[in-house]
Amino acid sequence: MQITFKLRYFNTVLILSVVALLAFSCTQMQQLLKAVDIKNPQAKISNVKITDLSIEKADLVFDIAVSNPNRVGITLAGFDYDLLLNNQSFLKGNRNETLKIAAQGTSSVQLPLSLNFTDIYKTYKALAKEDNITYALKTGLNFDLPVLGKVRVPVETKGSVPTIKLPGVKLQALKLKNLGFTGADLQLVLQIDNPNGFDVNLNRFKYDFRVAGQKWVQGQIKKPTSVPQKGKATLSVPIALNFLEIGKSALNLINNGNKLNYRLSGGAEVGSPLPILRNFPLDFNYEGKIDLTK
Repeated sequence: MQITFKLRYFNTVLILSVVALLAFSCTQMQQLLKAVDIKNPQAKISNVKITDLSIEKADLVFDIAVSNPNRVGITLAGFDYDLLLNNQSFLKGNRNETLKIAAQGTSSVQLPLSLNFTDIYKTYKALAKEDNITYALKTGLNFDLPVLGKVRVPVETKGSVPTIKLPGVKLQALKLKNLGFTGADLQLVLQIDNPNGFDVNLNRFKYDFRVAGQKWVQGQIKKPTSVPQKGKATLSVPIALNFLEIGKSALNLINNGNKLNYRLSGGAEVGSPLPILRNFPLDFNYEGKIDLTK
């Protein structure tokens, strides 16, 4: 009986001691948290830069600013990101970069991402017709905080990048200006279509025009040709045929009055007022039939 009483007494004392210790620990923890006053850091996308833009891709850099409101330094342990197009995940990953942020200080970390237009159009075909691609970026910054431990701070932003499309070149008309026994003067009229949401310039425009396999004119227009956004422009190329050099077959083709089988090829360097957009090549090569008008 005496042993049982002592055991009960011991257990009671032990339980009361544990409860007191837990209460003391909680009180001490609350006092410590109150003294240190640890708060979650604040983060935002402070800037988005398009560092490179071409017909193939757009390179973006997201600047993420992190503010530490605490009186002690904290550490960024890494972050995850998810870039969405049409509300669907397109680029997803994790970065294990670490960054120490001083007490009550602000630091920044960069997230570079590259958007490949070919990959985008394969997944989202409708975007190929749009002037801009709208995106949403969702990131989560992971911190190791004193007392609180691991904390994730979400950050989101939205934006857009322009799409780049190739201008179109087509033969609009072939006009006969003058016809003689030894030669003929004609005018080749080309139409340039700009499907982009910004102006473009065609520099060093080269052309090669053949009829029935015979070269009628070849050359280069050195003066830049400006084409407005969603607009058109025309180029006039003079043709001077010498029947003594190319033969009477050209004269027969002109006099027949039938549609002429032609081939038009060439190229140009496309530029724009967008400072970030690199010049890109434009090549064209197609065949068809056309009426000779007077």
